[in-house]
Amino acid sequence: MCIHCRHAARVAARETRKRMMLRGGAVAIVAGLFITAGILGATAMRGRGEARHPAAAVVAPAAVAAPAAIVTPEPVVSTTAGTLATDTAANVAPAGNPSAGASGVNGPQTVPPFGPILPVGESPIAEGVTATRTDSSIVVSFDSPLVRTRKPEKFESLVRATLPAIYGRGADSALAHMPEGGLMRQGDLMAVLPTRGIRIPAGEAWEIRLYPETRTGQDGPIVVRYRVSLVGSSE
Repeated sequence: MCIHCRHAARVAARETRKRMMLRGGAVAIVAGLFITAGILGATAMRGRGEARHPAAAVVAPAAVAAPAAIVTPEPVVSTTAGTLATDTAANVAPAGNPSAGASGVNGPQTVPPFGPILPVGESPIAEGVTATRTDSSIVVSFDSPLVRTRKPEKFESLVRATLPAIYGRGADSALAHMPEGGLMRQGDLMAVLPTRGIRIPAGEAWEIRLYPETRTGQDGPIVVRYRVSLVGSSE
């Protein structure tokens, strides 16, 4: 056989082998796809079957095992006892409302609407101003050259600036209802207010009571502090 014939035979054999390998690969891929589809279909059918039947399997034993309901006879309450219970409840103060009780629902409020926000003891609240809190009252001292005063307008401005630092939002709200100059219109700063005091309404039945205090200065008495407390309006 000549060289050209042998070469042609080898080429033909190589092409034949390639075609056989391609056909075998295609057959393997198709078979793999069929197997995968069969597995997925079986899994889906098994999942649908389990989703249909477990509720019945669980409910049936529970229904069989459930004991019969036990009926407990209700106690008999007489009309007289019910009336007494109603009358007693009407005289008991509701929870969270300590003002109702012996004085009645419409009686005066016995709990202050707010209280001091300062700790017990001395606290600085402004430049040259300190507040000393005790169990009964708070004394605000401002005996420094730039703060102490004889002028009513300056003292009212000081009170409006420092009182919220003592009572917080409660004092803010109370002062907001007092017109500008309303504190000093209650009396003379040096002669009347140190003994009569300044009254600032703080809700129903309560007020902030404030007393200026003086000491002797070079030109006469001068206000150097004030004493303040939250008291009932009737006190």
